[in-house]
Parts: sequence; C-alpha cells; structure tokens
Amino acid sequence: MDIRAISNKTGFSIDTIRYYEKMGLIENVDRSKTGYRIFTNEDFKRFLFIKKAKNMGFTLKDIKELLTLKIEEDEPCEPVHKMAKEKLQFVEQKLGELEKIRIVLKTLISQCSRHQPTEPCPVLRILEN
Repeated sequence: MDIRAISNKTGFSIDTIRYYEKMGLIENVDRSKTGYRIFTNEDFKRFLFIKKAKNMGFTLKDIKELLTLKIEEDEPCEPVHKMAKEKLQFVEQKLGELEKIRIVLKTLISQCSRHQPTEPCPVLRILEN
C-alpha cells in the first residue's frame, strides 16, 4: 500500500503518517524504486494499534513503549498493566474535574435567564472574576 492508501484506511493524514515514521513508531518502511513508501499489512495493523491506543488516551511516548513491549512476547505484562492503571487514574481524575465543571455550568444555566440583559448574567460574572 502506498501512503495515500494507508491514510485513507486509517484516517491519519499523510503528514501524521510521516511523523509517526520519523518518531520510530513505524519502522523499516520499504521504498519503491522511485522512493515512494510501500506499507505492508503489518504496518497497517501497527497504525491501527496506534490509533486505538491514542483513542484510549495514551501518548505517543506511551505508544512507542507499548509497541516495544508488544514485540517482546516472552516478557511479563507488568509494565503494560502499570501503564494502563496509570492511564485509568488519569482518566478518573479528569472525569472528576469534568463533573465539577458540569455542576457549575448547570447551576449557572439555572440562574441565567435568556431574556435578561447581559450585565447581571451569572455566566459572564463568574468568567470575569
């Protein structure tokens, strides 16, 4: 597959694909005689792995480490477990923060009348202070 086909199949932009190769997330990409990248089915699977990991909130640094751990099949799963647990703690913290924001917004919306002038608007007042 060429870079455009990989882009279409994964949803990654061509620049992103090049960046992932530069970062070492995709290694040893073959080139045609004219210098175009030729991706294999294994490369495609690796892009899907990256996409799924990104959707779970893993950083590119995390993903590079996960890919390394995936290659070392005989290694224990402890480092992967630790990374997933840390990511879960991060997500739970963010969910707590988002819940606080949700409560504040609901309160402000209930205090705000769409028909009143903007000067006494509680949403604007809290943003100004």
